[in-house]
Amino acid sequence: MLLMFSFNKKNLIKESSLNLAKGFSMLELMIVIAIFAIMTTVLIVDIPNFRNKSTLDLTVSEVATNIRGAQVYGAAQVGADSTTQVTYKLSFGSNNQEHFSLYKDLVPTEINLNGGFQITKIILKDNSGGLKCNIGTLDVTYKANSYTESIGTALEAKAYVDGESGDTPFNYVDIKIQSVKNISLSNCVRIYANGQIAVASCTTSCP
Repeated sequence: MLLMFSFNKKNLIKESSLNLAKGFSMLELMIVIAIFAIMTTVLIVDIPNFRNKSTLDLTVSEVATNIRGAQVYGAAQVGADSTTQVTYKLSFGSNNQEHFSLYKDLVPTEINLNGGFQITKIILKDNSGGLKCNIGTLDVTYKANSYTESIGTALEAKAYVDGESGDTPFNYVDIKIQSVKNISLSNCVRIYANGQIAVASCTTSCP
């Protein structure tokens, strides 16, 4: 009995060693290769979308940075003599514009968006919650005035809509930046009247 058990144990060990020596079967290798091919295909197909999304994020961030720069230069003038204060203005158009303008007083600098993106819509939300959805042009200005002098800051923005001479009171303004080739790829730079500047999802209430 003991000899039979010993013999069977040796056979089991031998069979196990043979199975380990065989390695992967052809079917197992084919399954692994198929899974690898599927994952690679998915990644390759998604690369253009990933690149376009990254470029959109970069474009929107660059616009927000330019707005912040105008704001900072405007705020730096607090305490300056009124005759030497400079108006910093950003001018945007919503008619599929691929650029916007940054003004120091009356001297403009044209800034181009990254290729393949354009400004397609400007939306203003007023202080009562109403929306203006079909704005053609928007000028945003930063300059120290009597009010900002009194509180020690010039971070607040003024908005001038469609060439109007007087500023329009507002809660925030959305500047929509959209891909030329893929209209579903878009995002907004949001300018608040209180001085905040953010990258945000565009207001969906406007068609």
